[in-house]
Amino acid sequence: MILLSPKEFIQDIAKKTQMLRLQLGWSQQELARRAGVAFGTYQLFEQTGKITLERLFLISVALGRENDFKEIFVPLPIRSIEELKPKSVRKRGRTIKS
Repeated sequence: MILLSPKEFIQDIAKKTQMLRLQLGWSQQELARRAGVAFGTYQLFEQTGKITLERLFLISVALGRENDFKEIFVPLPIRSIEELKPKSVRKRGRTIKS
């Protein structure tokens, strides 16, 4: 398992996105148009990796890769029957004194 810094990780996503775009034969402008994001925003994403999650999702939809997002933060597998029991949820807030 190779650990990447956050900067390396987002740059890797940008590079993979660029590779998919090129495989489809699309220009940066074409992908930005199909995704509904500003051309400058998309350009900056490929150069730096910086983009909002919402816009990254729109780009993934344009590339036909929206299902990749379904794998993010999936629940951990259950290992014991104890994990199936409901857990008490701590409520935040103050009690009102009368």
